[in-house]
Amino acid sequence: GYFISEEFLNTIKKNTQIDLAIVGNGIIMGSSKWADKHFMTELPLPYLSYQRILEQSVFANIRFMGQSYLITAKKMKALDPSFSGSILMALPAERFSDIETNILKNMARIFLCLSIIAIIIVFFISDSLLKSIKILNTVSTGLTKGHLNTRANIKSGDEFQLLAENFNAMAEEIESKNNELQQLNLSLENRIVQELEKSRGKDKLIKLQSRHAAMGE
Repeated sequence: GYFISEEFLNTIKKNTQIDLAIVGNGIIMGSSKWADKHFMTELPLPYLSYQRILEQSVFANIRFMGQSYLITAKKMKALDPSFSGSILMALPAERFSDIETNILKNMARIFLCLSIIAIIIVFFISDSLLKSIKILNTVSTGLTKGHLNTRANIKSGDEFQLLAENFNAMAEEIESKNNELQQLNLSLENRIVQELEKSRGKDKLIKLQSRHAAMGE
């Protein structure tokens, strides 16, 4: 048979910022050289947390050797039925720090505006104000539940419209970030499958050569 080695993982990682580790029953079976400096020798988060990431295909933040990473995981059987265990995939968190900073700034503006509006409403309540607030509340709830394509459609020509536009800009940034992560994840999975096929081909060739050598003897 054949196995996944550090050399195999570093081949997949080549020319990317992605780092990898093979996990079996909570034990690191092999890893690429993270940040081109250190091999991972033990799981950098509780195994139950890792299982949740694995089962739900979500992303999480971890720290390894003083650096922050955004990670996800995939069962190896989903990529190749002949393998057990799972593969942990990571990207430096700093790659997305600018996006997160902009999102936090937009959220701060939104909450500030909502606070001011709430004060105004105490004195001046109108149907149009309530309608706009309900729309913003619905959109906020949708985003919280993961409906990243939710948008606020307010054309009132006032501060509410401006607030909705800021809200939509924030939602688009979140959706864009999520799509980029999903595309990176899919690209990496395809690369892993290709390398597994290459390894299988080399393994078969070695066996065939060994068989011919034995027959020649």
